[in-house]
Amino acid sequence: MILEQIPEVLRDSIARGAIIVAALAVLWLVRYVVIWLLTRPLVHIAERVGMPQLDDRLRDIVTTPVQLAFFGFAILIISAGLTLDVFGALFASRLARTLFILAVALALYRALELVTFSRGRLYALTGLNLDEALLPFARVGLQFVVIAFAVVIIVQEWGYDVSALVAGLGLGGLAFSLAASDTIANLFGFSMIVGDRPFVVGDTIKTTDTEGVVERVGLRSTRIRQPDQALVTVPNKVIANSVILNWSRLGKRYINFTLRLSSNATVSEVQRVVTGVREMLEIRPRVETDSITVRFTGFGDSSLEVLVRCYVLIVPWDEFSQERELINLEIMRVLASVFVSSAASGAIVEPSAAVEDTLLPIDGGGTA
Repeated sequence: MILEQIPEVLRDSIARGAIIVAALAVLWLVRYVVIWLLTRPLVHIAERVGMPQLDDRLRDIVTTPVQLAFFGFAILIISAGLTLDVFGALFASRLARTLFILAVALALYRALELVTFSRGRLYALTGLNLDEALLPFARVGLQFVVIAFAVVIIVQEWGYDVSALVAGLGLGGLAFSLAASDTIANLFGFSMIVGDRPFVVGDTIKTTDTEGVVERVGLRSTRIRQPDQALVTVPNKVIANSVILNWSRLGKRYINFTLRLSSNATVSEVQRVVTGVREMLEIRPRVETDSITVRFTGFGDSSLEVLVRCYVLIVPWDEFSQERELINLEIMRVLASVFVSSAASGAIVEPSAAVEDTLLPIDGGGTA
């Protein structure tokens, strides 16, 4: 027999080689089966949430990690089939485990990229509802965590002291955070602005430092165009910590002032003024009827005070100013009809109590 003529050592090597090749061939076939078994439920999930176009991306998440794991198993099979010394066996084992770690890390990395690709997709797959502008920050942050854990585990796998590396990274990170504290604070301010949405581009806002129309919300700062057309750039950390008054989200505007009548006015005249002003406001279509308050509230030093309050269902400032002007003119007509002559009664309307514009929610709720 030919095999009997081959030296025993060579026959043993051939047998080992054949076993290795057969095992690798079986493993190669198993790889496709594993990829199919892993992608099948993911495809069903994509179809169930109404996103069948994710099939290719889901296969990408599984395919490369499985291939890395296949190479890891192949290394273990080859090392087991060959006669390696202690150093060679340890090296092969570490290399295989490194490939396994990379496979898991790559799968998580790509899964995060897919899940946080859009706001709707993130909500459909996880139930989390994040703003679209915050998705890149969330994705990069989570991916960085995955990479950091993978690097630390791999470094530890190869026998290096991870504690010294982590301590060095901690000192470096502390120095970096101190040097870039303002930048980091502005980035957190941007995330708060985008997440809470106290305003959007185009809104007219007022803060402690400035007032105007928001033109741009950037990563570091927010640009506001003031009424005098000056462009103010406010750091996000400052505006995020400020009290923000958003005039663009008014549901209605508030009129609140006091009529001061002469102290010589009679009871009848005061009652006629109160009734006349109230009836005038009730018939105006843009005035909220339930909010009308016209009351004789007290005695001033030299006048009788009549409080006038109401909500006007107008948001734009120009239209509201016109309506307020018409209301003031109608009040003057009521006063003229009550007091035959200003000389006889001395009725006056003092401008010291200005009309107030009070910020209200969009649905019109709230108080003065």
